[in-house]
Parts: sequence; structure tokens; C-alpha cells
Amino acid sequence: SAAPPRCPPSSRGQTAEMQRMAGALLFLMFALSDSAAPLRGDATSFLPSVPSSEAWSPHSQNTCPVRSEQQQHQPVARLRGGKAAETLSADRIATGTQMKHREPFWVTGEDPPKRETVSEQGDMVMLQGFNWKSLADRKTLYRQLKQEMAPLASAGVKTVWFPPPSESADVAGYLPGRWYVIGNRTLLDDAVSAAKANGITPMVDVVLNHRAAVRISPNSSWWTEFEGPDWGEWAIVKDDWKCHPEEHLKVCPDNCTCGAADTGENACYAADIDHTNPRIQDDVIEWLRWLRTDLGFEAFRFDNTKGYAGNFTNLYIQATDPLYTVSEFYDSNRNLVSSWLNSSGRSSAVFDFGLRYKLKESVKHDDYSLLMDEWMGPMLWYDKELAVTFTDNHDTAGDHHFAISDHFGSTNQIAAGYAMILSHPSRPCIFWQDWMGNNRDTISKLLSIRQRAGVGPASEWRLVHGKKGLYAAFIGDKLAMKMGGDPWDPNAGLPTAEWKLSASGDVKDKEVLPPVEPRVVPKGQRLLLDASFDCEGHDGNMIKARVSAFCPAQGAGAGGATNVTVRVFAADEQWPWPANNDTNKFKVRQGLVMHWAAGTDSSADWGRPSDDMAAAPTSMGDKSWRGG
Repeated sequence: SAAPPRCPPSSRGQTAEMQRMAGALLFLMFALSDSAAPLRGDATSFLPSVPSSEAWSPHSQNTCPVRSEQQQHQPVARLRGGKAAETLSADRIATGTQMKHREPFWVTGEDPPKRETVSEQGDMVMLQGFNWKSLADRKTLYRQLKQEMAPLASAGVKTVWFPPPSESADVAGYLPGRWYVIGNRTLLDDAVSAAKANGITPMVDVVLNHRAAVRISPNSSWWTEFEGPDWGEWAIVKDDWKCHPEEHLKVCPDNCTCGAADTGENACYAADIDHTNPRIQDDVIEWLRWLRTDLGFEAFRFDNTKGYAGNFTNLYIQATDPLYTVSEFYDSNRNLVSSWLNSSGRSSAVFDFGLRYKLKESVKHDDYSLLMDEWMGPMLWYDKELAVTFTDNHDTAGDHHFAISDHFGSTNQIAAGYAMILSHPSRPCIFWQDWMGNNRDTISKLLSIRQRAGVGPASEWRLVHGKKGLYAAFIGDKLAMKMGGDPWDPNAGLPTAEWKLSASGDVKDKEVLPPVEPRVVPKGQRLLLDASFDCEGHDGNMIKARVSAFCPAQGAGAGGATNVTVRVFAADEQWPWPANNDTNKFKVRQGLVMHWAAGTDSSADWGRPSDDMAAAPTSMGDKSWRGG
């Protein structure tokens, strides 16, 4: 089907500069010896403060012919694929955060079995089973997921999160069109069956905030005609605004038969659907039930729940009864997160973005006082049992134009992140890229420690230190951990050593670059800078890079200007730098050379390439990069 025009969403994160912390001890994890008495301590907890707020949107209008049909208010009877026939009721009564509704009548099939509530479930360690890159090749992804189910189950993973499966205007699946059109169905079924065979709960990503239309409507002259289920512009909220440069225009013009006002934030890249409409509620419930009964998914991950009110999430959960749900409420503000949890009847967990961003900066700067932020920081402070913790996801680690591209850090920094989330309460979520990459063994070991210590969402947590250079805490009765460069020993002050070291890691990366040799410095030049750092390659893997800068040995030239040459090299521990014959072994081009002319009296001139590249060194096969 034709894809609707779309714009990239605004960035929701911060661009990360990969920065190396040399020499700081990363983490230590201690297990209580069998002979020692268990440690007792109360977890720190706070009552949430919940404000009320209203979403703001600009005002504009467009025109189109007014439709006379009010079909959005009519009950619909349908028969799909011989599976079930139903008459859907429009009765919905909203009272505060409580939603009452009449269940559809199913002619064939049985309702899914009643499940435990979120708070009654066990540890439920999750794995996100994809990243942005893998979404472009679903066949390979589904085959890999099938193969990984046994190793994941052995490691202790209980839930695997699958990407959105429906036909979509984008390759990732986050602009869904026809809900019931499923690509690579056989391979998907095999992966879901493999999950269940290994005792793993298959979770599906459902995108309910917005939909991609299949054609332009003659009523609105825009992409507002949908199929499977069939909707028109009546299904779109009346204040849905387009993307730049048409942000002053509405997707559904004012004098069309549009839906009600949006109950959440606007998403300009696809039509926001009206969840107050009873027919839409029935269609959503029907589809969610179908995902459970026909595709075999037992849990839901709700995408972009900031786009519609939390009581609708509760409605859909109560009507479809999944084993477990987690919602993407992309915010770290404690008041906003708590308010959404309450509005959803506390029926769904949420991803802990506060912990993710504070932990990333803490590890990067070896400053764990950042984790002490009780209002923009970890949900450990106020709602740990409804938190799903993570280091990265497809948005933060992606290199796609829809992604945020704010990778957690180097291999060792990522390991530090897992040391935190796998040792603490809440439900941790492992990222596909990390499990399939260099941290697989580390994650497996930390999961084993978590299981032996009996850590779960409701485990006690007692903070000892949270400051520059040191984080230390006791978790439950059998686990202690520290992070940072400063020393700490859980056995301090005890008559006998009750704690033994179970796992450790170091944030200091391997030294893969030899000292600068005299021949590296071009004749007549002096060395200004020689540094190495970690950066993310196009394939998502972390690589080592080296930067060297030179300037003429005699100092400033005519007019007070100094020419500075900067070299950027990729390096690896197997291939010392520099080496004339190693150019083809590097994942990125070796020896990029930039030549800048900068005035000594103005730092603003830095970064402006010179047109004169003739003086750029060409030894060791260096390539010149003009103008970049």
C-alpha cells in the first residue's frame, strides 16, 4: 500500500559523547556466605505526589466537505476469517480512572485465562528481542529469536519482547496500517512457539496511539482512510497537527467529521486516533484479543502511551487480560510518571527512563550522586515494583532517523549498567544488541547471581553510599554491590568476613595503543594532542579511535595564524597504530586527515576547514578530507 507522508519525530533524548573513564573501578558484587546470618534492612520508599496537567496544542484550521454519516457511533458486526463473530457494544462508562464496559460476545473460541496482576507476578526478567538494524530483515530476526530461546531460558530470561508484527508504512513497524496483515507469519509463529516451549512469555509491541492510512480521503484530501479495521477521518482526534513545515495544519480539518480532542501528546508523523470513540475501543480490544488467540502472544508492550490517557490502557488490559504489560511513558519526571500510573489503574508497569539517564551519566562521570535524584531519577525511590529498568533500547541505541541515538556507552560501561539493573529491585530488560554482542557472558553471570540471591521487583534495597566515586548498597538478604573508583567493603566492622566477591568489572578499557613514536610526528611539526576514545561504528559495535593533532614547531605563522593538522585513526588491539599495511583491516577509513587554519586570538575559528590542503601530511597512506 502507498505510504503516507511522514516526518521524523522530534528528538526525545540527548546526544551522548562517548568518554573514557581511565582507571576507575567499575563494580563489585558480593554474595553472603552460606554460614553468615542474613542482612536485614528496610527499603527506602516515598509516597508519590501527583499533579494535574493539561496538554497544550496550537490552533489552526483547514477545510473539507462535511460527512453526513455518523458511522463512528454505530455498533459493528463482523466476521473475520471464520474465527469469531461478535456484536460490539458502544457502552462505555468512564468514572475517574475506572472504566466499565460490556464484554463482546464471542461465538467461537474461549476467553484467555485469568492472569495474575502485575504486582502478583514474579521477577519476569525481560529481553527486548530486536534493535533498529534487525527490524529491516524480519526473516533473519525471527530465525535468530527462535534459536536464542533455549539459551535465554537457561540464563533466566522469562519474557521476550517481539517487535510490532503488522503491516507498516515504515520498515520498523511503528507506523502500522492494516493490523491483521502479518509478514513472515510462519517464521513468527515458529519463534513464538519456541518461546513457549522454553517457558518464556512472548510479548508483542502494540502501537495504539497512531495509524498509517492506506489512501487519501476525498473528504479531507489527506491520508485519512484506513483498512483492517476500516476507519475514516472520524477516527482521528480533532487537534492532530502535522509535522514541520505544516505544523500549523491539522490532519483532520475543523469542518470534517473529526473525532474528539486528543487526550495525550500529539504525534505529527501519523494520524493520532481517538480512543474516546467506542467503536475504536472495540476494534482495539478485538485486535488485542486476536494477537493473543491467533498469534499466541501472552503479554503486551504499549508504545507511546503519552499519546493518549492512561485510563484507556487500563481499559484494554482489563478487556484482554494479558499475563503482563509494560508501557512506554517516555518521561523521567516523578510527578508525571506517578500520575500516569494512577490514571491507568496501576495495571501496567512502565520503563524507568529516570534510572536509565541518571545511570548512564553516573557511570560516564563516576559520580553516583546523580542517582540520588528522587524527582527526575530512578523509580527505585517511589515505585520500584512497577518499574522496568534498562540500559538501552531500539530508540536510544538506534542509528535510524526515528531513533534517539544516545548509546549507553562502551562495552565496559554497558556492563556497569547491567551490574546495577540486574542486582536491584524492579524488572530488568536486557537489550538484544547487548545479549548478541560482547556482554553476553557478563549478563549471564549477573543473572545467575540475581537468581541465587532471590532478587525480585519487591526486594528490599538499602543504600549505603551514593556520591562522587562510590555507590554501595545491600539488596535483599544475600547481595551487596558497589560501583565507582572509591573503596568499599561490606565486611567492614564485622568480626568475621560474611561476604565474598561474586563478580567484578573494571571501567578502564584495554590499552590498545602504543606510545606515540617519533616517526609519527611529521618533520617540522610538534605534537599538540594524542588521545584515544571509544566511539560507535555504523554496525552498532564500539571501536577504539585515536586522535592526534600537530602544528608547526616554530609556532604561529604570518598574521598570527597557526595551521593545525588533526589525524583520526581507527585502532584495534590486534593491530597497533600506526601501520602502513593495515588500512583495509579497519572498519572505518584509516588516517582521515583534516587541516585547519585557526587564528590564535579567536577560538571561534576552530573547526573551519582550510581550502589549502597541500600541506596535509600524506605519509603512511593518509587520506585527505577536504572541507569536512
